[in-house]
Amino acid sequence: FKVHLTVMVSSDDLAEWARTNGAFVSKFVSFLEPVPDGDRVVRATGDIEEGIDVVRLPRKLAFEIPPCHAGKGTLGVPHELLKALRPTAASEGGSGPAGKSIAVAVLVYLERSRGIDSAFATYLDSLPAAYGTMPLLDAQPPWSSGCADGDHMDTSGLHDKPWMYRGTGVSLLARSGAALAGASGIEKMQELIELLDPDRRWFPAGRNNAVLRWAAASVQSRAHAKRGGGTILIPLADSFNHSPSCPNMEIVQEDDEIKVRALHDVRAGDELLISYGQFSNSELLFNAGFTCSPNEHDCILISPPALVAAVRERLKCQGCYPTSGELERRLSTLLGNSPPPRLSAAAPLLGNGIPARVVTMLVGLLLEEQRWKDL
Repeated sequence: FKVHLTVMVSSDDLAEWARTNGAFVSKFVSFLEPVPDGDRVVRATGDIEEGIDVVRLPRKLAFEIPPCHAGKGTLGVPHELLKALRPTAASEGGSGPAGKSIAVAVLVYLERSRGIDSAFATYLDSLPAAYGTMPLLDAQPPWSSGCADGDHMDTSGLHDKPWMYRGTGVSLLARSGAALAGASGIEKMQELIELLDPDRRWFPAGRNNAVLRWAAASVQSRAHAKRGGGTILIPLADSFNHSPSCPNMEIVQEDDEIKVRALHDVRAGDELLISYGQFSNSELLFNAGFTCSPNEHDCILISPPALVAAVRERLKCQGCYPTSGELERRLSTLLGNSPPPRLSAAAPLLGNGIPARVVTMLVGLLLEEQRWKDL
């Protein structure tokens, strides 16, 4: 799934935009550098010593709800709107995406809708024009068509085939309904806009699903976890690619600014990399359209039906036969709105490979019926 990097600004344009708005950007860093596979990278144009900040960005240039300091907020966004978004950012999103991500995506949508009048126009023009992972969230995802089960599947060559993702962690994540750029997320964004701005003081009239989805996909694939909880989209910092085990840069979130700092000495010509977090390849592919090899955080996502089937088989061996639908109801209670449970593929099976959350689900499913009711 390739990202369509139709970039309308240069590295110099992006850096100058940031500097004009109070940021520090090192002269030894180049953004949006093209590479043969079609990606864009951040590269060192000079030697950088450990501990040196290559970016210092005032928090007014970050998309976050609520703002880090009372009385301050995102550049050019009405304070009244930021205040109105706070309750949404504090919610968990019910059965869909978390409210904190929805609030940030709504801000991105607002600024994209303003066009050249937005204070963030240069930054937004530096983002991909489209995201190759969007089809994963369609009502009919790519793997729902093509080679049917039982048909001959041509596994020759290395070409990517949609059917290859059927039944994998990618399809499990897509079916969970928690993706910000999925149908549920877009609907919640539109509902929020209608609730906050029925008279269209801030947002454009009409509904532009393409721009809504683009804004949601931008946040889903490029935002970071906010210090203290929440979601934050950080211009420039979101340009760095991911390394699960060997990053040479880190993001430091402080009260007044956000820094990108060298973890160790970097030589001119090296790509500058950060760690997005401990994500499996399924999560990376689903959210951002790439995988890493090797990836020490890779894992196996377990579908709820597979978990129920394993427990039912275990109970059958013990001579126990739960009533129809009982295990499914229990799992729904245990799982809630969380993503599918996971087993680590890089840890011993009887060590960290089975996390506490999976153990809790298994225990809950294996409990005697009366004991479950008592709990």
